[in-house]
Amino acid sequence: KLLHTLETASNPRGLVELSADTDTCHCALPGSGPGQVLYYDAQRLHALSTVDAHRGTLACLALSSCGRLLATSSDKGTVIRVHSFPQGQLTHTFRRGSMPANIYSLSFSPGVLQGEAYEHSARLLCAASSTGTVHVWSLEAQRGATDNPKKTQKASQLPLLSGERDFASFKLRAPAGTHCVAALRDSCPEGRPEQLQHSLYVLTEHGAWYSYRLDPLCSDRCLLQDERRVQLSA
Repeated sequence: KLLHTLETASNPRGLVELSADTDTCHCALPGSGPGQVLYYDAQRLHALSTVDAHRGTLACLALSSCGRLLATSSDKGTVIRVHSFPQGQLTHTFRRGSMPANIYSLSFSPGVLQGEAYEHSARLLCAASSTGTVHVWSLEAQRGATDNPKKTQKASQLPLLSGERDFASFKLRAPAGTHCVAALRDSCPEGRPEQLQHSLYVLTEHGAWYSYRLDPLCSDRCLLQDERRVQLSA
């Protein structure tokens, strides 16, 4: 049966994100105004927070595996913002580029399962866009956070800080405008968290699949490991 109905701004992309954490069951979706995001408790059916993430229309959303970090982009696609919840605190503002682009996907690194919980999650964030470039940013430093965690700040009021450029980026061997999605994977060799490794996977609309290893100690931080063709069903 229908439990609840939420009114949102125009949402032609059908944007909504549900946390993978079954204990919290939080979701994020467009709010009632342009660029606004509603952080919602889908279990208790009530709003937890609302943030003005962008001035323009939302184009993409992504929640971290624990549901406490939200990445957003607008239809302009030049800036990616990250908010922490439940306070709705703006923690990062990342520059994707100076020219407008469509953001096709945003994805946090999921962390690794240790016991019954995911540890070391959301250390990285990646974005794939219509320029054919995939960007990866590090979230280790909490730059851009407000001094008071209980005080939220509009995204337009916080300047882009130096050092918030991408941790790594690479150009796909595909025509500009090719639709693609990118996702991160974490692993610990022999279950040793101090040796956490990050992998990046990219799939294009034409069935090209790429696997990269991210190495912060290497000058070329995205190392192509594998490239395949997959059959995509209609």
